[in-house]
Amino acid sequence: MTRLPKADGLLLVTGSRTAALADKISEVAGSFLELIEVPNHTSDRDIPCPDTLLICDERGLDSGDLAKHLGITYVPCLATQLAGRIAPVEPGPEAAPPARGMPLERFEISSKTFASVDTAASEGLYRLERADHKRPYQIFRGGNWYQTSYEEGVFLELAHDPAGEKDHVRWKPEDDGQRDDMGQLIVDWGTPLPPAQGRLATLCSGLTPVFAEVTGAGGFTKYDNVPYSVATTIARSVHQSLKVF
Repeated sequence: MTRLPKADGLLLVTGSRTAALADKISEVAGSFLELIEVPNHTSDRDIPCPDTLLICDERGLDSGDLAKHLGITYVPCLATQLAGRIAPVEPGPEAAPPARGMPLERFEISSKTFASVDTAASEGLYRLERADHKRPYQIFRGGNWYQTSYEEGVFLELAHDPAGEKDHVRWKPEDDGQRDDMGQLIVDWGTPLPPAQGRLATLCSGLTPVFAEVTGAGGFTKYDNVPYSVATTIARSVHQSLKVF
């Protein structure tokens, strides 16, 4: 259980959730706390996501004691703590080069897509297709191959290319202006956040991100209730310059 940043004391229940824990929370909430269950909507193609559980503590109870009573761990504000620890995205350990004849696809920065190539004739991000049908991602630089993931590899390529765009991570302040350092983190579809950065952004609200499609222009992902300082940290960790609008 953790507090959301600048959310009037709202507590988020996160992590693995058993039926027994859900029953315990409902029991306690019915006595002296307000329990808010927020549905998380996902597309028909995605695995359904459980409702977000938020606890509104109007009595100012000791959060540590409440967590202990529920049998869970309390962290004051996990989002801001993780923001201070997140490491910049870097290539992973060295990897074996693709086997001769292995199907290869190279990431094209201009289109943010992969295109088939005969050989790894130039440096870049590659998607391989192994005999077991797994499709790992590797980066070829300086004559060596390195392990990576799709999300991390894309941002590494953008950072490595002198002409690569550096404005794929944006932040929009809240419209009402009452919390001038809080807003939405917005990321393009072609450059999704790596898992660590995505979890950090999600922990700012406890809600799944919103996916929006723009006709003729792809789309973007929005994360709510993200402090400017956290947005800056996320952008810096993926080698981007945070664009504010």
